Amino acid sequence: MTGPGLFRVRPEDYYIVINHYGRFGPAFAETDLYRADYETTVTDLMTGQHSDPLRVIMFNTDANRAEDFLVTKLSPYMNDKPEVGDMK
Repeated sequence: MTGPGLFRVRPEDYYIVINHYGRFGPAFAETDLYRADYETTVTDLMTGQHSDPLRVIMFNTDANRAEDFLVTKLSPYMNDKPEVGDMK
């Protein structure tokens, strides 16, 4: 296969979690590229895979967009989590 079709990929949204690691402070949680999708990220958050999530950033380089996903979509479900931006 040749031409532009060879390099076309489906645009995807990826999600990365900023977690607070106690005395070590905030950092991006290690994430496998194939586990950075919506369903896996939400499942991991809701099942406690991230002990203290501060932010979830959704980005899509093909669509040239990014958003603070924790604030816009997950906040209502994360009542027992710290305030977004509380990185003490």
